[in-house]
Amino acid sequence: MNERGVALILVSMLLVGLTIFSTAIISSNFSENTFAQKYLESTQAFWLSEAGIDRALYNLRNNSTIVDKTALGQGAYSVTIVYNGNNTYNVTSQGAIPFDAPFVSSRVIQAVIDRTPIPDDFYDYVIWSSGNILIKGTGQGNFGSVGGDVISGGNINTIPAATPPGDVITGSISTNDPTATPLPLLDFKILRDVSQIQGNYYTTADLKNPTFPTSFWNNQTLGIPNVVFIEGDLVLKGGDNVGGFFVVGGDTIYTTTISGNVGIDGSIYTPGPINVDGGGTNLNIDGCIWAGSVLLEGSITLTYNAQYAQIIRDSGFNTIFRLTSWRDTQNPYQLSE
Repeated sequence: MNERGVALILVSMLLVGLTIFSTAIISSNFSENTFAQKYLESTQAFWLSEAGIDRALYNLRNNSTIVDKTALGQGAYSVTIVYNGNNTYNVTSQGAIPFDAPFVSSRVIQAVIDRTPIPDDFYDYVIWSSGNILIKGTGQGNFGSVGGDVISGGNINTIPAATPPGDVITGSISTNDPTATPLPLLDFKILRDVSQIQGNYYTTADLKNPTFPTSFWNNQTLGIPNVVFIEGDLVLKGGDNVGGFFVVGGDTIYTTTISGNVGIDGSIYTPGPINVDGGGTNLNIDGCIWAGSVLLEGSITLTYNAQYAQIIRDSGFNTIFRLTSWRDTQNPYQLSE
């Protein structure tokens, strides 16, 4: 075979190799683009199913178990709500793209939504914390005092640890108590409405220079407390004397900080943390604390007020539906139908 024949064969083999290589690259790019598109559509379907769960929660809070199929963006969600007993509902939400079948992509979330009732003994404690309670003394070893029963879904500790919690708390102590968690979630809409009627509603902007009521009572003759609803971080310090049933929270969890020579004639409820620092002064709270976690530091006198607790109980504030668990029924990386 002459040199020209050998060259022709080599060129032909090279061209075949390049063709195979190019075809592989094109095929790989096509597969990657297809996978990326499917993953995007699957993610969008997941977001739609999440929107369906949010809608189910909204409808249950407004006394409806019916959620119509709803178009949203390029797709839609459809939801079924089934009562499971004991104030518990099983919810299945399917998000799909496009709006009508056959679907290019769909995802399903299964969830449990319940309305946990307020425990019978919820208002019997001076502190009800769904999390930990930490009590810290001053440099002079003064812990203050907690007058009443205390319950915690977590631990109750003191610093220094040589001082047992029982030396500070005069009532019964219950730690790692499963009945204390989660914190019963009160119906914020009703509480917000009451506070607005009373003129006791505060947003973050209002908290720059707030004027809080100084008495627990809005109308003592009728047994009506001041309901003070706060959507922002509550800070009380240095000489503040306030009163009422303080609700710190809403759809967002906020922090409550109390420090210095403060007097509170009433109770505080918040799903978030409460930090109380009396320092070397006298900080007095006549009422109850219901919170996600509690830090008490320094010279504090916290005293259970049975009358205030009973008035808040008798006001009929109910709990609200909450999402307690959910699961995605599909691995997002398994995109084949």
